Amino acid sequence: MSYHKVPFSVKIYFVGFLGINKFMKYMILNKESKKVCNEHIRIKKLEFKRKDIKKTYKNSLYRLHNNYDNTEYIVKIVKIGTGTFDEKYKITYWILSQMGKIGSCEKGYTYCVYPAWCEVKEIVYNNFIPFY
Repeated sequence: MSYHKVPFSVKIYFVGFLGINKFMKYMILNKESKKVCNEHIRIKKLEFKRKDIKKTYKNSLYRLHNNYDNTEYIVKIVKIGTGTFDEKYKITYWILSQMGKIGSCEKGYTYCVYPAWCEVKEIVYNNFIPFY
């Protein structure tokens, strides 16, 4: 059976079973797989809204704004703790939108997600992206 003969709705259903690492690898395959992943995320947003599910760091991805170098990352938050000051939160996360490159020229390069942490003043509810 060819991949091209599989209906679009089945592809979206299939993407729902992928973990975050496999989801990222599938998303960068080609234009059609990116359309499938974007549609899956759109459907998840509608599902969260319809079922009135509260978005948390455990069931969502997060859009993190970095004011230091004015960039935006899509991250999977692993842990939220207290920062060095009482009014800040220390978050530990996996960066998904900017995959790191490891390896050498001889053996080839591999792209992977990598961990990081930062302190933020607040965790904005609207920056959560429903995923799980």
